Amino acid sequence: MVTTLAREVAPDIPLVCTCHGSCLRQHRLCPGLGQSLLGQLRGIDQIIALFEQQKQEITALLGIEASRVHVVSGGYNELCFYTEESDKKSATVNLVYAGKLDSSKGVPWLLRSLKQVQGPWRLHLVGAGSGSQRELCLQLASELGDKVIVHGILTHQELGALMRCCDIFVLPSFFEGLPLVLLEALACGCAIVTTNLPGAQELFGPHPPPMVRLVELPPLETVDKPYAADEPMLEQRLASALRASIHDVRSGESINKEYVCTLTNEYGWKSIFSRIEAVYNLALKSRQANKIL
Repeated sequence: MVTTLAREVAPDIPLVCTCHGSCLRQHRLCPGLGQSLLGQLRGIDQIIALFEQQKQEITALLGIEASRVHVVSGGYNELCFYTEESDKKSATVNLVYAGKLDSSKGVPWLLRSLKQVQGPWRLHLVGAGSGSQRELCLQLASELGDKVIVHGILTHQELGALMRCCDIFVLPSFFEGLPLVLLEALACGCAIVTTNLPGAQELFGPHPPPMVRLVELPPLETVDKPYAADEPMLEQRLASALRASIHDVRSGESINKEYVCTLTNEYGWKSIFSRIEAVYNLALKSRQANKIL
């Protein structure tokens, strides 16, 4: 809605918009309102998408040329998220989740799954929520006793420090754009357990190393909600992936540092900024060229 307003009040100023994914989610959840905005949205000069599938969705939704949509992933802050030559060995395997305490992020599913996972593990829950969703997450966390530590909101520096002390990062979400938190966790030396969302698939590629486990999602009832009948199966799949990752940690399986370095280097702020700047320059040059014509 704000993008539409910006296009309407400043039609002569080049407009570049970045899609983070939540706008497409809201369009699906509120289709009547979304359809009413399409006319103005088609007037955006250049659009930045997080990954290729999202680009295809945007071009199909707006009916615009693919040349106006550019895939530029988000970047992460290397000053906050990095590895240290430290010994993570501990009798307890530390898991960490960072994000909204909400069902759409799969937190209740994660907490129920952990009831099926035996052994010395501890989950660190980072993030905030609101209303009944937050209360449900906190209730399920309390049922696991001292095996779950609720941290609330942390700064990026604090989150990076926590990730460097943890072994596995878990993202059981049902909807994401390109989850930067996965890059942040990788950069801190964590193994990954996440759902096989399009952004995660594009990030890790078709053949990720064993340190990355993608949990398959069935067709969803809505854009961010599974069918109730599938929830037990989902919990079993996530529990299985968690058990396997915990086993790897306890067996001394090392993180593939070469893979982590190759992947994260592409998403540092300096690299991402240069690609974003190029899109803005293109918007300026296209407008100037049209004025000349």
